[in-house]
Amino acid sequence: QTADCGRNDWRRLVGMATMDAINKACSCLGCVEHGVAMTMEKWGRVVARNPAKVFIGSGLFALLCCGGFAMLNSETEDLWTPMGAPVLKDREVYTEMFGSGFRIHTIFFKDKKEKSNVLT
Repeated sequence: QTADCGRNDWRRLVGMATMDAINKACSCLGCVEHGVAMTMEKWGRVVARNPAKVFIGSGLFALLCCGGFAMLNSETEDLWTPMGAPVLKDREVYTEMFGSGFRIHTIFFKDKKEKSNVLT
């Protein structure tokens, strides 16, 4: 029973240390929360006093950010192909032989009888 009591004391000490760390973290986060709250309050006052300017400014900012789409390049060629895969070399050979985007879909029908017409 004394060994069990010693284990409980150890757990109690670890629990107290953990609670101290949590309390310190909460007090630090309280300062951060206060700073964020003050900043949001100031921004709210700016919006309340100048709603048209904020609306126009937000629209211009959004348009400015959308301008980045003009520089967007999509890479569809090698999107799912591992680097150095044999299929890359095979694709180069295929493109040299047939050109890019060349595909043939051909189906041959043959009747079981030798001299019969498939269409009839």
